[in-house]
Amino acid sequence: MDEIKISVSGLQDSIAQLRKLKDDWEANDVSVPATIGGGRTVNEMELLAQLYKKLNFHMVSLAENTIAFLTNVKNSYEESDNKAAKKINQ
Repeated sequence: MDEIKISVSGLQDSIAQLRKLKDDWEANDVSVPATIGGGRTVNEMELLAQLYKKLNFHMVSLAENTIAFLTNVKNSYEESDNKAAKKINQ
């Protein structure tokens, strides 16, 4: 079995960067402007705005899930490391 090397400080830095990115995405006002009439070009622009709104929502969800995953990896690694240290010290 190969050794898995994890940099706890690297994980913490990545988590902090992802949190900032997620906060920036959440701060974006992603509302679809209301329009009346306007033809096909306006309809396509409305569709594009709706797609952008969905993309923003899913990117925030992806960031949240990635943050949760990386936090769990960090916590699990730290717990395993502490357990191993306790066994060695016994």
